[in-house]
Amino acid sequence: MPDCDRSKFVERHAFIEEIQARLQKTTSMLAHNAPFDRRLLDQTLLLEQPFTKTLEVELFCSLKLSRQTFQRDEVGSFSLDNLCKHTGVDTSSREFHGALLDAELTARYLVKLNESGIIQIDA
Repeated sequence: MPDCDRSKFVERHAFIEEIQARLQKTTSMLAHNAPFDRRLLDQTLLLEQPFTKTLEVELFCSLKLSRQTFQRDEVGSFSLDNLCKHTGVDTSSREFHGALLDAELTARYLVKLNESGIIQIDA
């Protein structure tokens, strides 16, 4: 990546410390395809056991919820973009696949499901 702005990179150990500090303050996490994110964090943090056990974080998966809520022929596929479109969540800001935007879209998707009465989220 010769055109990459390397000034935005951080040292691996600083990144790991930052993630661990944030996870120490977290009791639950939401992700679309949470098992993938858990594996990625486990590999990144190099923990001896899954971070969800090490840090006692409950992982909630919107993909699993979607498969329990909708039929495939109803939504086409269970991709985050398809589910957002199916429920009326605006995805026009998506120019590329990125973790931060996926997190925001996943939250908006679940809020839409809650507002529609499809799921009930206790505050």
